[in-house]
Amino acid sequence: MDSDLIKKIRKQRWIFYVNRKFNWFVEYTQIQANRHDIQARYLGFANPVKNYLILNGEEYSSEQEFPDYFSFFDRHFTKDVNFFAKFAENLLKLSERTRRFTRKLKGMNLEILSDQKLEDLLQKFSNEYTISFLAASTRPDDFLDLKLKEFIKKRIPRLDSAVEEIFSKIATYSKTKGLVYVEEPLALLKIAREIKKKRCDINNFPRELQEKIEKHIEKYAWLKGPVLYDEIAFSKEEYLKRIRLLIQKNIDYEIGKITKSRAKSKGDFNLLVYKHRIKGKFMKLCEAVRDFIYLRTYTTEVSDYLFYVGRKTLLKELAERLSVKKEDITMLEPGEILLYLREKKVLRDLIEQRKQEFAILWIDGELTTLFGPVVSDLQSEILQNQTPEVKYFRLNHVIKGMVASKGSIRGKVKVLSSYKDTDKVKKGEILVASMTTPDYILAMEKAAAFVTDEGGITCHAAIIAREFGVPCIVGTKIATKVLKDGDFVEVDGKSGIIKKIS
Repeated sequence: MDSDLIKKIRKQRWIFYVNRKFNWFVEYTQIQANRHDIQARYLGFANPVKNYLILNGEEYSSEQEFPDYFSFFDRHFTKDVNFFAKFAENLLKLSERTRRFTRKLKGMNLEILSDQKLEDLLQKFSNEYTISFLAASTRPDDFLDLKLKEFIKKRIPRLDSAVEEIFSKIATYSKTKGLVYVEEPLALLKIAREIKKKRCDINNFPRELQEKIEKHIEKYAWLKGPVLYDEIAFSKEEYLKRIRLLIQKNIDYEIGKITKSRAKSKGDFNLLVYKHRIKGKFMKLCEAVRDFIYLRTYTTEVSDYLFYVGRKTLLKELAERLSVKKEDITMLEPGEILLYLREKKVLRDLIEQRKQEFAILWIDGELTTLFGPVVSDLQSEILQNQTPEVKYFRLNHVIKGMVASKGSIRGKVKVLSSYKDTDKVKKGEILVASMTTPDYILAMEKAAAFVTDEGGITCHAAIIAREFGVPCIVGTKIATKVLKDGDFVEVDGKSGIIKKIS
């Protein structure tokens, strides 16, 4: 690695953000969506990240990036109080564009296309997928979180400890229609309730129920992991396993808990607006937070579904023509696939290298990609600098995070590194993960609390926790690094503290 690059990396303090190892096609798209020209063309503004690390899926933000990030959105909001409303509307339009292209791609017969037509389609797919990724590359969530809390402190003078409580009443749910991944657990609960009431044999459903389960699978199965290297989806057996667990619960109570929680959140917000006469710029901020809660998930699912359809159709056809595994085709960039399609050969060593170790570095706005053992060396060095929280834990056996759902509980830890670990979580245990995604749902339905390294009050773990009524602490940065299976901890969903108990 270039010595000047190493010096620049060492000069900065890196803050762990999330661990999510995509296949290389997706990583490449993440690079494209961070380009100034692409953001400016489709969003009307550009705010590309200048200092960011992706090391074997672990992502780190630079501490020096935050002032520029904050001031960018602050300038735009000061200039135009409707900036975020316009931003949200544009993202919805771009998402509808993505959905139209997805439907078109899904209905195409690719086998009859010539190589040239397939090349043209690949370039179109890559462009549309990059556009769908823009929402994830320009999220204002952290700014909105901080800015709204500033307004709460100024306009609603109360104890600092009450700021999070007021914020949660504003930010818990979107003012837009419900989120798809939140609806999935509720939809399955309703199917399980019908099965339980009719006392059906779980292995021999009546035709009507069989059709409902098949429709549920068709609608939601793809959510398991569309952007991973492995091509995976929820199986029917996995849904049946969840149903077996659900029918052991008081299903009416569980459904009621979710619906009451949603109704209460809506009522809490309306009461807050009336009581504190929230209006003007303050209301615009509230609406922006609630809009982007919805958009964070909606745009991700629209983008992920495009890739899911693309790998089941276009990338599958390309893999067959190149005589490579359909998973391996996702480890190449679009330009490389085009090159190899013309030459009818694939650099298999490159694919294997990317499957093992890779780094994507933005330093002072310049992009560098690395492969091989040097990545692990850099990863270890960055991890060594993440010492303050680790040292505090070793001295006090305490981890600090942000309260996303209230409640306190004690239990044994189960650390999940991927969807492959979900079966190991037993009822009443504490689920600890870098982040949660829809493929963790089987474990989440059994866990008594969630703890994550990353995320805020609008993340997947936070929203699911509030739906399920279990404690949740997010943004700990180090939970998966210092806790291990079998540790006994207390999760305090009031103070945001996880304490390891001997």
